[in-house]
Amino acid sequence: MGRLTALQRLAALGMVLGVAGILVVSVVRAPDVPFLFDAADRAWIALPLAPSTDLIGSDLERPLSADFSRTFESPQGGLAAFEIEALRGVELRVNGEVIFDAPATRTDWKQRHRVSAPLRPGRNLLRVRVQNPRGPPLLRLKLSGAGVEIATDAMWRVSSAALAPRPAILADDTRRHPNATTVPGPVDGALGQWKMLLGFFALAVVVLLAAREFDPSASLDRLPHLCLAAVALLWIDLFLTKALAIPLVMGFDVVAHLDYVRFLLENRQLPLAHQGWEMGHPPLFYAAVGALAGIFEPETGGIAERIAYRFIPYASGMGTVAIAYLTARTLFERRPIPTAVCVLICGLAPMHLYIATYFSNKSFQTFWTSLALYLAVRAIYARPLRASALLGIGLAAGGALLSEYTGWFFLPWIGVAVAISVWRIHGRGFGHALAQTSAMLGIAFAIAGWFYVRNWLHYGDPWVWNTTLPGSKVWWMQPGFHTAAYYTSFGEALQYPYFSGFRSFWDGIYASFFADAYAAGLKNLVHRPDAWNYDAMSATVLLALPCWGIAIVGSFSSVRAALAGADLRLRVALSLMASCLASVGFAVLFASLRFPFYGQAKAFYGLCALVPLAIVGARGFEVIDDFLASRSRALQIGFWAWFATLVGAIVMAFAA
Repeated sequence: MGRLTALQRLAALGMVLGVAGILVVSVVRAPDVPFLFDAADRAWIALPLAPSTDLIGSDLERPLSADFSRTFESPQGGLAAFEIEALRGVELRVNGEVIFDAPATRTDWKQRHRVSAPLRPGRNLLRVRVQNPRGPPLLRLKLSGAGVEIATDAMWRVSSAALAPRPAILADDTRRHPNATTVPGPVDGALGQWKMLLGFFALAVVVLLAAREFDPSASLDRLPHLCLAAVALLWIDLFLTKALAIPLVMGFDVVAHLDYVRFLLENRQLPLAHQGWEMGHPPLFYAAVGALAGIFEPETGGIAERIAYRFIPYASGMGTVAIAYLTARTLFERRPIPTAVCVLICGLAPMHLYIATYFSNKSFQTFWTSLALYLAVRAIYARPLRASALLGIGLAAGGALLSEYTGWFFLPWIGVAVAISVWRIHGRGFGHALAQTSAMLGIAFAIAGWFYVRNWLHYGDPWVWNTTLPGSKVWWMQPGFHTAAYYTSFGEALQYPYFSGFRSFWDGIYASFFADAYAAGLKNLVHRPDAWNYDAMSATVLLALPCWGIAIVGSFSSVRAALAGADLRLRVALSLMASCLASVGFAVLFASLRFPFYGQAKAFYGLCALVPLAIVGARGFEVIDDFLASRSRALQIGFWAWFATLVGAIVMAFAA
């Protein structure tokens, strides 16, 4: 046990340092990560483009360019020094003469170049053309010498093929979208729903006080089952009243998702990634929906079509809730409170509700990853461990890999957890553990590996992204770069949560977890889905603020139990959950650096880790409940009444 603990802690430390190293190197050196650092004596300047959700296509042969210019006076002329940085290609002219030239394809754009050029006495013209095929052209420059000190600022002029000369703006990746203020904010939403919210709180207090008069153990034992049944009824109601009412073309990239299914139905073969915006996705979800649609052959635009296309995402979401319940029963050893909370977190997470309503492959993939995790947990706790258990894990993991790329964030950790459980928990020896784990992973590869080999043969890469397809345009969205300010601020979501991903990464993540903050992927909030109660949804964003603290408490509790707990089975299982959750969190963060678009700050990109998140959150609730119970019964009741009010607000937002 001691040796395993030391190895586990060393691995955890190595993972933390490795992640930190990757982020630092990517931010500082990697040319594919357009991260900008501040400087006190000069600023990055840009074209004055209004914040927009438009998808922008850029031709690598004719990239977007901007001409920055500045006229100035030199009292006596002479040699001047220039320090120049540009995202990406740059041509510097002084009085019409080219002084420095670097192509847009260069990989050293993060370096500061120093050149010198003569200035003439009197008026001089400085002109810099910047080209960027992967985002906005940005410039930072400083001139000194010949009696002149000039740096890039808002006094510069800029023009492009589509814009006449006008003042440049300071490059800022935290500008608010102009539509953001058109929807009631959290405070207004809470004030608009205050009677209902106060009613939820008061009712919860009454119920909690009354529960003291009954046998608490008998009531609590039934709590997880009651929560599971209530969540199931809510999901059924949402399917019948919302999913079947919202137009099928409402959702994130929904037209492209529908095109995938229709391609399968019309051509009876799988598409290649370059044949459509979402055609690079693994095919299992689309094949399943296509099979269902092919059986019923629904009429286009009718309710039967909505049933055929939306049944599988909804069934997958409900299946994930059931898996969360089973996983929690195992890890919490049937303790009713954290098990019930886990069910509620998984079943009522707003991002889970609205993503399952829109046509998307994310709920389907979340089901398969959650099933693989649950079966791995079952294998860890099994006595004895049977070959059928490993077969089940391999099948579920294969389904996850064939549903979406994010399955790869889970497979290595599942393999490590199963190997350790076979070796140390079930005592079958290291060689036996290696053989059984290899066989389990082999099953997953046998199911899904052909798809990734196919990608590699066609494109030279097993993972093909729609923004960087070979031979096609490069696609990007604003802002197209990031700064430290984008990752070190939070608060916009508490004022204007919708499109708050324009303001900061954490605002985008938080708001999209607790609200449909990107309005089904629409460009304008005016056209947002009318199925939701936006006052209640905005109030949810405000009420949910304590969840940050609960998540932190749950994370520390889970990591502590994973590294120092007495039960080896629980340690391995929690290590699996924490590793998967951390990997997905890192992937979402890194993707926002690699693809610095406003829409990358979406919580549902990590939906596949919902069950680990629910487990961690439930542990946080349990720790806080124990703490309050030992100090103040009134605070404990207030804590659970707040949670009941939050649950009520979510139900009002999505089911009312």
